Amino acid sequence: MLKQLRAGCLAELRTRYGVAPAALRVFMHYLPTFWWAHVHFAALTCPAMGSNTSVGKAILLDDIIDHLVSLEFLFFSVLRVCVRR
Repeated sequence: MLKQLRAGCLAELRTRYGVAPAALRVFMHYLPTFWWAHVHFAALTCPAMGSNTSVGKAILLDDIIDHLVSLEFLFFSVLRVCVRR
C-alpha cells in the first residue's frame, strides 16, 4: 500500500507540477509526534525544509518501506524454519 501511495503521488506531482521524484523528500510523521500517520512530499528547494533539508522527527518513506520488506522476509524465513522442524 505504501509503495502504491508513493508511486501514485510521485506520478501526480510530476504530471501536475513537473517535479521530478529526485527533487522531492518524502517522509512520514506518526505517533507519538502526531495523532495520526501522514506523508509529506516536500521539494528539496522548499525554504521551509531549511538549508540541510532535515525532516525533524520524521522517517523517510523509503526507509519505512525497506524496513517492512525486510520484516516480511524475516517473518517468512522464520516460518520456514519452524515448519521444517
